[in-house]
Amino acid sequence: MVPLLLGAAAIWGISNVADAESNANAANKMNKEASELAQRAYNKVNTSHERMMNVLDDLGDNKMRTSVAIGMAGDFIEDITKVLKQNRDTKSLRELDEAGINENMLSQMHTLSQQAQQLGTNDIKQIDVSENENAVCVFGALGGAALGFGVVAIPAMFIYSFMKSDEAEAAYYEAKTRVDEAKVYAERCNNMSSLFSAIATRGEQIDDLLHRLNGYFVPAVEALSQTMDKFGNNYAQYTMEAKMTVHYSFQLAQTVKTIVETSMFQEDGTINPDMDMTLEIGEQTMALLDADK
Repeated sequence: MVPLLLGAAAIWGISNVADAESNANAANKMNKEASELAQRAYNKVNTSHERMMNVLDDLGDNKMRTSVAIGMAGDFIEDITKVLKQNRDTKSLRELDEAGINENMLSQMHTLSQQAQQLGTNDIKQIDVSENENAVCVFGALGGAALGFGVVAIPAMFIYSFMKSDEAEAAYYEAKTRVDEAKVYAERCNNMSSLFSAIATRGEQIDDLLHRLNGYFVPAVEALSQTMDKFGNNYAQYTMEAKMTVHYSFQLAQTVKTIVETSMFQEDGTINPDMDMTLEIGEQTMALLDADK
């Protein structure tokens, strides 16, 4: 009877070792799966985040340069209005006012330019990146989370020598939990990657529109400067063509100013729907400008 009992115990032990080996291998496989899943998700969100930040940097530079040009146009026109006020030329002042040129708007143009130059002195890339602090902070909180899903291999010999079958089973279920956590993490990363991609796409739309509008606006400001060099500040003495140069540069300044000042984001960090209307107005302006070529 004793040998039979010993044999049964031996068989029971072999069975436990086999179970432990199976559970250990399964745990190792699931740990690896969790690690790879988390790493792919992290790489995806990191790539989309990098693209977004590059787009916002470029847009910030573009907005800064555009704001400076807006300020130049505003300062030129403000010099004209000062002379008209000094000469009490109410007729010319009324003409400018009917074109939408007033003190308040000129002051806004000047302030925008000053802010852009100040930001450029401190950090050329802060204009649009600062608008995205919410998304950046969210990503920062997520950044190192993938490290929690590193491969934790369970050596088979260690299982054989020291672990009981129930401990191997516990390791199996722990690894299974880790896979579930990795899936949750991957879903979060996918959602965040989609957000970053949407921001980047919208940023590219704005940047492209500004570049195209500046193809008209920058030469208009240069033409305004040349007009003032030729005719001085006395708007009353301007030819019709010179007056049209003033009005044209101002109207373009208003369009690009609206695009520069419309934030991509609302206070809650979501994308600002008002930007849709702003982009539509900008595209309509572009269509008119291109048609007049």
